[in-house]
Amino acid sequence: WVDDQSSRAETATEEEWREMKAEYNRREAELDAKSDTWDDEAKSEWQEVKDSWKRTEDKVQKRIGDIDVDVDVNRRNN
Repeated sequence: WVDDQSSRAETATEEEWREMKAEYNRREAELDAKSDTWDDEAKSEWQEVKDSWKRTEDKVQKRIGDIDVDVDVNRRNN
C-alpha cells in the first residue's frame, strides 16, 4: 500500500493527499497497536515502511505544504 500510494502522492491534489494521509494514519495506528507481538525482524520491516512513508510526506510537503489530517482510527475502509 505504501509503495503504491507513494507513487500516487507525487502528483496528488491536496484532497487526494489528505485522503491518503488519513488512510495511512489509520493503518499505522492499527499496526502499531499489534506490533508488540511481532518479532524483531517484523518490527524492523515495519520501521522501514514508516521511514519510507515519512520520505513521501516530506516530498509532498515541499510540493503542496503541510496538511493536517484528523483520523478516526476505529473507522475501517472495506
